[in-house]
Amino acid sequence: RLPRETVQSLADKASQGTSPATVNHYITAVRGFFRWLVRTKRFGSNPLDTLCHVNAAGDVRRTRRELTAVELGRLFVAARESTRTFQGLAGGDRYFLYLTAAGTGFRANAMANLTPGDFDLNAGTVTLPARFNKSRKLKVQPLPADVAETLRDYLAGKPSNVPVWGGTWAKDRKGASMLRIDLDAAGIAYAAEGPDGPAYADFHALRHSYLTLGGRAGIDLRTLQELAGHSTPTLTARYMHVRLRDAAGAVEKLPNLVPTVTPDAGAIP
Repeated sequence: RLPRETVQSLADKASQGTSPATVNHYITAVRGFFRWLVRTKRFGSNPLDTLCHVNAAGDVRRTRRELTAVELGRLFVAARESTRTFQGLAGGDRYFLYLTAAGTGFRANAMANLTPGDFDLNAGTVTLPARFNKSRKLKVQPLPADVAETLRDYLAGKPSNVPVWGGTWAKDRKGASMLRIDLDAAGIAYAAEGPDGPAYADFHALRHSYLTLGGRAGIDLRTLQELAGHSTPTLTARYMHVRLRDAAGAVEKLPNLVPTVTPDAGAIP
């Protein structure tokens, strides 16, 4: 009763299985539930005490890559000049959407629920309500000055309580498809080969770009952790794509280690 393409798509998705990271989230949740059962004396002992997390590093289902500052600029221009509409978002809307996502590091669901009333452009901040934040905490995020100024005219006159980039694109997980339209127009590869296989520039890659560019600009890891809203700096570090050239540049900042004065032949080094 379903079209062949639909059946094939569902079969392909079912065959992909679940990523180790998602499995670990389930394990954490069920272990917490059983600890609660023991604590409230509904169970005498926890049968999941020995249940361990799986290794999430060995099987990453989708590796993201960051976009460079040059690639982001090309993406923004392509979206701004696009005459194509995607799920109600015109090219100009997508331009401001990408610009704000790259300037805040906010996830797709957060972006899809921001209203003009959440922005304080005079203070240069945007407030993400707790119900739309993955950590379920209210977050006030500073905006880069150029982004805040650029948003001023765009947000002017829009209803204060209606999502700026609403619709179902985030809920339907269409962010990657939307971004790919403008990546293609900008001549930027959606997937690039990396040491562990292909890395993708989907919508979440804008968050990777935000943190990577922040690290390259000299923002320390603890501050980046705060901006990202991560619970640990280890998680933030996963988003920061440090390349060999970055590491080489950092090493060059070390002081000279080779002595500049040759000791006397009879001196003790």
